[in-house]
Formats: sequence, structure tokens, C-alpha cells
Amino acid sequence: MLRIGDRDTRAQAAHDLAAAHCDEKARLALERALLCDAETQVRRVAAESLDRLGDTRALPSLRQAYATDANREVRQAAYRGIIMLEGY
Repeated sequence: MLRIGDRDTRAQAAHDLAAAHCDEKARLALERALLCDAETQVRRVAAESLDRLGDTRALPSLRQAYATDANREVRQAAYRGIIMLEGY
């Protein structure tokens, strides 16, 4: 669902994946959405979901989104994720 459907469906799928708790497939799907989805809402929810997964392997993707995403809300969500995963 994260790769198909409309923006709202993809955003909901990203939100739902946060319940996977450190599942590698979920993390990889969320990272792909964070870095590649055309919709701001989907990228923002993906960053928030990566934070909730609690998997520090997502840090490189969150850092990349924080450094390069054109949208301020996505960058802020990525930054929050970085802070939470690094334990500040």
C-alpha cells in the first residue's frame, strides 16, 4: 500500500508500518518512501514512523532527508527522528 494508491492511502500505510517495531522490511519501505515519494505528506509521515520504529539503522535516511528535502515539515520530522533515535 505504501507504493500504490493515492497520497492519503500511502500516508496511512506509512503510519501503520510504525507498529512493525524494528521489522527490517518495514524500515526499508519507510526509508524508500521518505527519500523517494513525490508527496510531502507521505514523506513526513514516513519520517515520523521511522522515529516510532526505534531502529537506529534508519539514521542515514533521516539525515539525508533532513539535509536535502525541499519541504520544511519533512526536514523537521526527520530532525525529530534523528534526535529521538540518537537519544538526546
